[in-house]
Amino acid sequence: MLKLIEHISKALPHLAASGRKPNHALSADVLDTAANLALDMRAEGAFRDSVDLLRVTWEKYRAVFDDDMIEPLRTAISLAVSLRKAGDQAEAMKLAQDTYNRYKRRHGSEAPEAQLCALNLACDYAAVGDFRRALDLATDVKGALQAALGDDHPNTLVAANNLACYLRSSGRFAEALKGIEDTYERMRLTLGEEHPMTLSAAINLANCLGDAQRLEAAESMQLGTLAKLTRVLGPEHPDTLVCQADLAITYRAQGRFQESDELVAAVLAGLERVLGAGHPDIVQLHAGQRINRDLEPQMY
Repeated sequence: MLKLIEHISKALPHLAASGRKPNHALSADVLDTAANLALDMRAEGAFRDSVDLLRVTWEKYRAVFDDDMIEPLRTAISLAVSLRKAGDQAEAMKLAQDTYNRYKRRHGSEAPEAQLCALNLACDYAAVGDFRRALDLATDVKGALQAALGDDHPNTLVAANNLACYLRSSGRFAEALKGIEDTYERMRLTLGEEHPMTLSAAINLANCLGDAQRLEAAESMQLGTLAKLTRVLGPEHPDTLVCQADLAITYRAQGRFQESDELVAAVLAGLERVLGAGHPDIVQLHAGQRINRDLEPQMY
């Protein structure tokens, strides 16, 4: 990654001071490659590496383009997502709010990418516990995406998944379960059973089943999802570890305390290796809370 960052710096020796797009295409091509690599890092669970690369990429984009042009705006929101996933919630919120305001000012609040930016901002509200604002914003965006893209478009499904998460966090368990059951089935049919988004929805569905005290169904869903996550993403991907954490809570609700304690200890060790001590997922697990998986829409 460091070599790529050095290459980015060397490839942009004459950044446009005016803020307009330069005539040479190399700058944009190199930065696009770096931004996409950072997204791959995030998908693999390397959140901190993704943050580091996106910081450099965003700075370089801002030197080449005007701040309110689509390229730096996309990179800024992608950086905000990686910051949130890395546990830097305050910085993520500030950047996401600023970027959303820029999108609205430059492109209008009804522009498709402004809607996706709003959906990311809802994730940041939820991350700091402001579920009312997260719920209101996600509800509005889901309606707009349904009207523009249809029920089965991936970004509409992202909005539906996240809305179910915020309903659950707001204590509206029956609505959350109904919503995530429909969303999971749509994802399974349109994206496939082993798509990472489908697996995240499966984590959320299992949590809702646990809330409804349907513990056998929750356990079955968690064990099946865990096997798929391990195969698709690997045993130490954050989503795999989160699924194990939720399974441990199910074991405890079933009275299987020793199994729960042993699994919690293993998951904590894994999360600390991957995410670092003090990450919000670790705090939630210490508190005995099931961990939701909200999703970010695809901005690129």
